[in-house]
Amino acid sequence: MSKFEKYFARGGKSETPDFPCGPASALRTAVCLDGDAVEGGIFGCVQWIVAEIEGEGLVAHDSDELHMFVGGDARDHENLNAEIDFQIENDHLVFSETSFVFVPAGCAHNIVSVRNVE
Repeated sequence: MSKFEKYFARGGKSETPDFPCGPASALRTAVCLDGDAVEGGIFGCVQWIVAEIEGEGLVAHDSDELHMFVGGDARDHENLNAEIDFQIENDHLVFSETSFVFVPAGCAHNIVSVRNVE
């Protein structure tokens, strides 16, 4: 096994983690990487949003997080095919294009809503 194997998160995760951003039925998880896999590592999760979401309050974590939002059409890769309202502390970021959002450890955040899902 490679000494870097611990830094790989591979697909095959069948359950959606219990996130407070909406019902599990609205999310499809492909793969997650967190402190359980890499001690002290950043949290990252690849998910597809398949239905509209209304968030359920802000959360904060002990580790940095990277949220990646990507649409499902490779021919129109910059189009998210949805509109997301993402809140970090008191700031709202509203976007509808492929995006990364970095959330530093300790910052309250969450998806407030996902609308216009195509």
